[in-house]
Amino acid sequence: MRMNTINQVTPCRPTYPLRFALIGTAALVAALSSTATADLIVDNPDGYAVRSQGSVSAGARVLIEGSLGAAGNASLGANSVVTGELSTGTPYAWFTPSVGSLPSWGTKDIAVGKNKSLSLDAGVYDKFTSSQGASLVLDAGEYVFSTFDLAKAGRVLADTSAGDVYLYIGKQMSASSDTVFETTGGGNLFIVTGGAASFGSGANIQASLYSLGSQSFGSSTQFLGTTWSGGAVSIGADSVFMYSSVPSPAAVALLAIAGLVGRRRRR
Repeated sequence: MRMNTINQVTPCRPTYPLRFALIGTAALVAALSSTATADLIVDNPDGYAVRSQGSVSAGARVLIEGSLGAAGNASLGANSVVTGELSTGTPYAWFTPSVGSLPSWGTKDIAVGKNKSLSLDAGVYDKFTSSQGASLVLDAGEYVFSTFDLAKAGRVLADTSAGDVYLYIGKQMSASSDTVFETTGGGNLFIVTGGAASFGSGANIQASLYSLGSQSFGSSTQFLGTTWSGGAVSIGADSVFMYSSVPSPAAVALLAIAGLVGRRRRR
């Protein structure tokens, strides 16, 4: 699978035949159960850190370093800031990504024990589970799961030295508090979920995240990349979302600084 970006001046409107925005739930379910392998992500985030086909709600003191788009409403808590465009309602000015049918998952479960680390080959699996402090190391390629459950203080380390890492989750994913999704090597980690995606408080995420379902992020989340949801997006207080097409060391450093400034401001 490859990531394609579209360089265009005029963004697509809802009248464009968008795969997710305008097709029914039954068609979405059929697409997700298809055995066809996903072969493309077509997207043009164009500076949008957060995009939602539903509504976006953010708690107090949330910083969006980039633009925020919601087909529904956007509710921002006290002292929250969006440095770029704040676009709500329809027709909207931002691009809706097109994602190919998610591949079918397999039958082998993967489990990582407490404070253990596992280097996993690209491939097709069933459920992923972990215990506290577990680490999962991924190299370039495609990884397919039915569900994905990362326990407290768990880490996903994506080494993109040889190419991008694609993490496909056919149903829902959850990551508990203080979890980390880290990207090294100059490429990107793409996470695509067929259901909801939830992250606990203190999560640190470097990825391009696409979910057919809703997305929720706990307080003090630090997110570097771009995220899109086919449903509602909820962002906890004191979080920082910074747009980046491909996470770089400089961008990671800026995210850390923004998070530090936010913590000092809360004090």
